[in-house]
Amino acid sequence: MDAAFDVKNIKTGKRAPETPTGCTVDFFSECYTWTPPNSEANGYGLKPGLTIKPNEFSESTDLLDAYYELSPGKYSVVSYFCAEKREGPECFKSNKITITIPPVTK
Repeated sequence: MDAAFDVKNIKTGKRAPETPTGCTVDFFSECYTWTPPNSEANGYGLKPGLTIKPNEFSESTDLLDAYYELSPGKYSVVSYFCAEKREGPECFKSNKITITIPPVTK
């Protein structure tokens, strides 16, 4: 199953800039380049999915950090998961969540 994220800065409404790895996995991206699923370049399968229940909190940003260059601010995140079925790919959209990247403290 492949996953892509639609990550937008809430203040500007613009998509978050992708990292080179993000360009190989995010089919919404202008920089998208297809990479075979088993390639180490795209990180497929290297990190398990994260489930956050309503009103729960997580400090893990590993997956998004690998795909996006996130500066401090608030972002909306929607995941799209696609799987191959008999008649072709079938895709599912997650709920939208809001994440906050705090300013770096010294």
